Amino acid sequence: MSDILDQLSLDGVHVASGYGTRWQRAVVAVVLGLGISLAVLQSIANPVFLWVLFPVLVVIDFLSGFVHWFFDTQVEPSRSFLGRIAVDFLDHHAHPGRTAEVGFFTSAWRPALLVSSPLIAFSILAPLPVWLRAVVFWIGFLSMLVPQTHKEAHLGKRPAPIAALQTLRLVIHPSSHQAHHNDNTQSFCVFTGWLNPPLDRLRFWRGLEWLFKAVRTG
Repeated sequence: MSDILDQLSLDGVHVASGYGTRWQRAVVAVVLGLGISLAVLQSIANPVFLWVLFPVLVVIDFLSGFVHWFFDTQVEPSRSFLGRIAVDFLDHHAHPGRTAEVGFFTSAWRPALLVSSPLIAFSILAPLPVWLRAVVFWIGFLSMLVPQTHKEAHLGKRPAPIAALQTLRLVIHPSSHQAHHNDNTQSFCVFTGWLNPPLDRLRFWRGLEWLFKAVRTG
């Protein structure tokens, strides 16, 4: 696999690094600013927006694990759109320290553009019950933060607020994420990490891999 990644790098498919292009920073800044504004206004207008946060954190943790598992196991690194994303995921196992080289805007622009923007727009425009609108909004908004929680689990020196959130297990703790690098067939969730122990005990990801393989082979 390392040979494939090296060849793709020579072909111009590079691992994400740096602080993002101007338009990537603009996308993330707009979505982040809009999301924070809506979160504050909606939470003041209706406390339900805050009440749904706990179950949403569980959902986001699962989705972070599914996306991580999917690109680790189901997508071949290539020059295609999905293949380029897989390059970043797979290179991370060979070079975990490179995560520290990826700025927030570089890691956040894809989820901000492809997940956060449509879900936040849908939560505003669709005629949904308040609780469901809140769920859709928070899933959209928090999705762009998942790469950052993952990155913070790899940094030796972390800002005090992040370290506090990790200690409280409100975002994934470095020791919890290390289990995935010790055995990359488990512990795929990288947002809070709450679901890693039960999913690993159930051998959920191995079962999912068997299911995908069975579907592909007919």
